[in-house]
Amino acid sequence: MTNESFCTRCGESSETALHAVRGCHFATWIWRAIVPATTQISFFATSIDNWLLWNLTRGDIVLVEGKWPTLLPISCWLLWKNTNDFIFKHTSGSSQELTGFSMEVGESDVFQVEARAIYEGLMFAWSRGFRQVKVETDNVVFLLD
Repeated sequence: MTNESFCTRCGESSETALHAVRGCHFATWIWRAIVPATTQISFFATSIDNWLLWNLTRGDIVLVEGKWPTLLPISCWLLWKNTNDFIFKHTSGSSQELTGFSMEVGESDVFQVEARAIYEGLMFAWSRGFRQVKVETDNVVFLLD
């Protein structure tokens, strides 16, 4: 979000949190690719409070991988981050930069979960043809010079 009253990405007249994660043309394009067509009318037509409640309680939305109540907040965060990167870092904000994955973990310590997340993330990227991948972590064990 900036001091501008309009969205710097799409030029719409009002920039709100809901606009940044759902209403912006870029966000809409992403959501239309992952939200099943049968639920898109309801997905795009509600206020932010009802939208969050509706989405976080949806167990009936079938995805290829993962669960909708998990995918929604991850996708919102990625859209928010991508929008901020577009505004403040002047990045292009392509759909290839906006991707993520989720995984289920059993009882593990933080080190094991982060190591597996990095491994699974790299395998996910590799399987989709990405050969140059930037991994960000704050775990000193995984940092390479």
